[in-house]
Amino acid sequence: PNYLFDSWTDKYAVNRIDGYTVKNTVSWQIPKAPATSAVSDFNYVDNGDGTYTVTNFKEVAGGAKLHFEQAFQFRPSYIKVDSDGVQQRNLDFKLEIDTNGDGTPDVTTNRSLTAEIQNKTKPVSLNLKRDNLSKADGVYMNWQSTWGPAPSDAKDYFYVVWYADMKRGRTDTVPFDYEVVQDNSDGELIGATKRNNYYRPPYDKRGWLSAASIDPNTDTSYPDIAASGWQSRLNQTGMFKEYTSGGYLHTLQGWTYTDWDSDRMVMLKRYPMTMLEDAKNRGVDLSATGIPVSNKVTVKTKLASGKVMTETDTATATVKVGNYTGANNIWKYDYNNHSYGGSNMSGALEFVLNGENRELRNRGQYKTFETEVEGSPRTEPIYNNATGEYTAKPYTAEIEEGPLYSSSKMNRLRGNYSFSSNIPDMTKLQDEDATYKSVAIKLTSHDGMKSVIGGWTTDNNEDVTQSRSHPIEIWTRKSGENSYTRYGKITFDSTGKYTFTSDDGNTVVDDAKGKEIPLPANTSGLKYKYTSEYYNYNFKADTVVEVHPTENMKSILQADKEQYGYSYISSSAKVSYSENGQAGMTTNTEGNPLKMQSVAMTAVTPSFAENFVYYPQNIVDDPVKGVQSNRITARYYQISSLNNSGLPDRDYLNKYVYKKGTIYTLLPLGTSVQKSSVQM
Repeated sequence: PNYLFDSWTDKYAVNRIDGYTVKNTVSWQIPKAPATSAVSDFNYVDNGDGTYTVTNFKEVAGGAKLHFEQAFQFRPSYIKVDSDGVQQRNLDFKLEIDTNGDGTPDVTTNRSLTAEIQNKTKPVSLNLKRDNLSKADGVYMNWQSTWGPAPSDAKDYFYVVWYADMKRGRTDTVPFDYEVVQDNSDGELIGATKRNNYYRPPYDKRGWLSAASIDPNTDTSYPDIAASGWQSRLNQTGMFKEYTSGGYLHTLQGWTYTDWDSDRMVMLKRYPMTMLEDAKNRGVDLSATGIPVSNKVTVKTKLASGKVMTETDTATATVKVGNYTGANNIWKYDYNNHSYGGSNMSGALEFVLNGENRELRNRGQYKTFETEVEGSPRTEPIYNNATGEYTAKPYTAEIEEGPLYSSSKMNRLRGNYSFSSNIPDMTKLQDEDATYKSVAIKLTSHDGMKSVIGGWTTDNNEDVTQSRSHPIEIWTRKSGENSYTRYGKITFDSTGKYTFTSDDGNTVVDDAKGKEIPLPANTSGLKYKYTSEYYNYNFKADTVVEVHPTENMKSILQADKEQYGYSYISSSAKVSYSENGQAGMTTNTEGNPLKMQSVAMTAVTPSFAENFVYYPQNIVDDPVKGVQSNRITARYYQISSLNNSGLPDRDYLNKYVYKKGTIYTLLPLGTSVQKSSVQM
């Protein structure tokens, strides 16, 4: 036989696949006729019926012994099995010997063997829950334009997004499809989509990911979740019956990464607005208590063998209709590490002590700090149910970057405690010690919608035109001065394109969204004024701080170097909100953890590494020559780095690099290497 088991489709296509490489169904040491071998008297022909015939192509002695091995290589999931996951196959072998060459066998011997495979696939497990990732927590009082065309009766419903999270068995070997089924429960399913933003088309809607990758790759704007044809997404391929070309498609089914075992179906359901109206009429406090809505979902695992397995889960969500409150917040982060702060500016301490100005950034495109502000109207906008439009009073945020501090005693300070609680133990820098070199600003604005029963919903679709945005003003304070002067402003054209122009006209930054805007020399203070008429916006300002080798700064850094080996720079930010010129609330980031608003300046710490890599490729069998060959790669390497200091490594580290060397490879006994095959 030249194959071991029948497959779901072509019985000769149960090949093993490594990445992109399809292996032969069977491998052995005998050449295919008419080729002959210098080390064997036999070759073979393919009979075309799943068998080979091995024949001696020249006479052999009566006492000759023929020995060969067959290795059958296959993917278990490509093998057809019954409903119990089993295939049993009888393999017949026949030996015929013609002793006198008359074409008639004088001796015939038959042998039979039985091969059996047992495959198994577990049912896909299911965990149903309400969307916990979106800003709306999965509850929407209005239709979102990102979902697709709105139905004519969209205002008669509220909407809840559910996550049907699935997990497959990591050792599954029976191919399967799976179907997500909406069972009878509250509301109506009107849209579904896969969560996956991980792959590039055409792979972005298929396959599995690791459990940890599901949330980051869930697009919470749910684009086209209710677009025409969404029902087809409820049926998915879980594991292929046969090899499907394309490395990504193949990998998606978990062959390469066994921990890629998770998937998410995002399901959009609508519920009659009358559910809320009836509850309100019964005296239910919709803002405090709300109403429960339920969902019930089944996932069907449909094995290629015909067996169907099901898993069902139910979940309940509380829907509340809140009163308008608005959202006005401010945060400040270490630009490189929002979660923990304190990222390392390698070499900065050493270079400033050496008399150099030093920008606090790891790489050219990175910054030092990021200040983020969320804003909403101070008073509730007026909404027109007939037109779907709203009017908000102009409201202004005045955002100021706080003073820069040396917080080198970070190990003695309490980095996880608030910025304000640590101020008494920090040293406020003088204006000349550190200044702002540049700022990059990005604005994201959203409209809002109010339902007929009340309750606002932010439109997921960003309004890139910035038609409700006033120009963003940038104000600076020079070293040694007390007052701020307007430096310039960012304006928006009809398409939302940003342009920065300084008031003196000397500095213009075209298409300035997220681009660095150079600041005047000796800028020690920095603030921004922005007026909006949007329902909600997010404002981000990314700043680059430059440290200067003043006597005061060098004194601080020298003491830090001797005592700690590093020095921290920290800064907070504050914002004042007003509406229609009337002053409102003021808040700052001093209540947030100190370390999140800090970066570390360290000495130069060169690193060195060396290693030797030796790896063989697959063995190539040449039955005609009677040899096996294998290409071996041997590599020695050195790595030396100044760890993102921004300085050319070669100048500092060249003396440590080996100029020449010899690589030795020991060969297994009985092998040889042709000199012509050696390449460097």
